[in-house]
Amino acid sequence: MSLERTISKLALQFVDEFKARHLQDNEAQADYRSFSQSFPVLLRTAGLNQSLAFLRGKGKDLHTTVYLQYEAHFRELKFIEANANLLDISANSTKLPANQYRLYNRIALQIAFWHKRYAEARLEKRTPKAGS
Repeated sequence: MSLERTISKLALQFVDEFKARHLQDNEAQADYRSFSQSFPVLLRTAGLNQSLAFLRGKGKDLHTTVYLQYEAHFRELKFIEANANLLDISANSTKLPANQYRLYNRIALQIAFWHKRYAEARLEKRTPKAGS
């Protein structure tokens, strides 16, 4: 299976799992959808290290979920070992060759693209409040 297809398949699985866990919670779905739409911009502007630090630093349920999903992607794609975590990439990024770090960043952007695409297609939009 190609890299792109593996990323796409996992993204669909994670979005569907999130939807199933929050089936009756349209607000949570809208939050995930909105975050999935904005996260690629953060990755592009801040880079992988700062984006991962942001996800881990927030400590909110949504951010932890997204971090764990990205970690699962990198693990499934064999970019990190089974017992490692994504923060290991950040911690060791100064020791990585520049082309390897750029590859990780590009993979994260691909993951973000597919999460955004599936979240927009499968999750509830935020409904405008009455009178707004």
